[in-house]
Amino acid sequence: MKNILNNNFIKTRYIAWKIITESHRNKTRISVTIKDIFDKSKNNISSKDKRFIIMIVQGTIRLSKRLDLEIDEVYKGNFKTLKFNYLTILRIGVFQIYFMDDIPEYASVSTTVELTKYLFKDYSNLTNALLRKIIDNKRYITEPDNSSTLTEISNYYSHPEWIINKWIKYKNKQYAIDIAKWNNEPPNIWFRVITTNYSIDEFVNYLEKNKLEYKQFNDIPEYFCVSNSQNIIHSKIFNDGYLTVQDPSAGLVVKLLDPQKNDLIIDTCAAPGGKLAYIYELTKNENILAYDSSQDRLNDLRETLKRLRYNKIKINLLDCSKEILPLANKVLIDVPCSGTGVMSKRSDLRWRRKIDDIYELAELQNSLLNNISKFINPGGTIVYSTCSIEYEENWNIINNFIKYNPKYKIVNAKNYLPDKYVDSFGALQIYSPNHKIDGGFAVRLNYAL
Repeated sequence: MKNILNNNFIKTRYIAWKIITESHRNKTRISVTIKDIFDKSKNNISSKDKRFIIMIVQGTIRLSKRLDLEIDEVYKGNFKTLKFNYLTILRIGVFQIYFMDDIPEYASVSTTVELTKYLFKDYSNLTNALLRKIIDNKRYITEPDNSSTLTEISNYYSHPEWIINKWIKYKNKQYAIDIAKWNNEPPNIWFRVITTNYSIDEFVNYLEKNKLEYKQFNDIPEYFCVSNSQNIIHSKIFNDGYLTVQDPSAGLVVKLLDPQKNDLIIDTCAAPGGKLAYIYELTKNENILAYDSSQDRLNDLRETLKRLRYNKIKINLLDCSKEILPLANKVLIDVPCSGTGVMSKRSDLRWRRKIDDIYELAELQNSLLNNISKFINPGGTIVYSTCSIEYEENWNIINNFIKYNPKYKIVNAKNYLPDKYVDSFGALQIYSPNHKIDGGFAVRLNYAL
C-alpha cells in the first residue's frame, strides 16, 4: 500500500486532497496552500499535473455544497457526522463524476476508492458503494429559476445563503443566479504585455508560434487571455519580465485615473503592485509614490517590481487611513474589500467571507477615503476602486463621502472609458456575466478649485 502514490492517477488526487485538507486545518487561503505544496514538490509535479490538480481543488471547493447534496442523497447515515478529511475524498470523487466529462466514471470511482484505501482503509467499501450508487442513480437537479427558493438557489449554485439573499435583495433572483453561475465557471487568466520591455506583436507571434489559443481584450490591447496559462507562467518571457498576470478590470481602473508623466501620483494601497506597475508603464513617471500598511504585502510588491525591473518607484510602509501623506494631484485608493467581484478566481472566498466582513471593511474604506482626501491639491483627482460588487463598499461609501465633502465632484467615467462599463451615475461598474472579466467598481473624484 505504501507504493500506491507511485501511480500518477492516485498521486494527483492525493495532492488535491492534501491541499484542501491542509488549507482547512491551517485556515489558510487555498492559493497559499497550493503554492506551498507545489514549491515543496521540487519540480516533481509536471505542469500538466499541476493544471489537473488545480482544476480538482478549485472545482471541489467551489461546488462543495452541490456535491454534498449528491452525497447526502445516497448516504443512509447522518451526513453531518462525516469527518471533513473523509468527506473531501467523496467530494473529489463526485466532482469528477459530475463535472469532469473527460474522466470515465469507472476511473473516477477506482481512483477515489484507492485513495480511500490509502488514507482511510476501513472506509473504502463505503466509498465504492456510495460512488457507484451515485452513478446508478445519477440525477441532474433542475436548474433554479425565478420561482426557486433561496435554499434551492444556494444549494444548486453552491454559495452561502446569506450572500445569495443579499444579491436578491439588492436586485433580484436572476441577478443572484447570474453572478453565482459566473463564479462557478473556470476562471479566465489574463496576462498584460509589459510594453516597456516587449511589444504586443512580439507576444502574438510567440503565441502563434507555440500554437497557443488566445483572445485579446479589445478595449485595452495589452491584455490577453491564453488557453494554457501555466505554459506562459513558466515561460522565459514571463520570468524575464515581459508579461504579468492581471485582469483587464485592473487596467480599466488605471485608465480611469488617466495618469500622466508630470503628475505627482500616489498609490495608497499599492500591494501587490499590478496597477502601480501599469501606471508606471503608461507614464514613465519617476514621481510615483507607493504605500501599503502591511510589511508582508510590501515585500510582495517589491518582488513584483523587481521582476519587472522597475527600480525608480518609491515604496514606503504607511497606514493611509490615519497618517499624513504628501500632497498629490492624482491618487489611487484601491481599497481592501470583500472581493465579491473576484470569487470566480478565489474558489474558497465564498466560504470564508461573512456578512459582517463587508460592514467592517466599509469602516476601513471610509477611513481611507476621508483621510487621503485631505492631501489632494486643488484641482486634483482621487480614483476610489474596489473588486467588490457590494453597494455598501461602493456607492454607499461614495455617497456618504460626497455628502460631507461637497468640494469633491464625481467625474463621469465615460470621459475615459467605453460606455458599456459605466453605470447611470458615472462610475466604472463591471458586471462579470456580461463583461466576462472580474467584477469591480471605481469612481473618479475631482477636488474643485
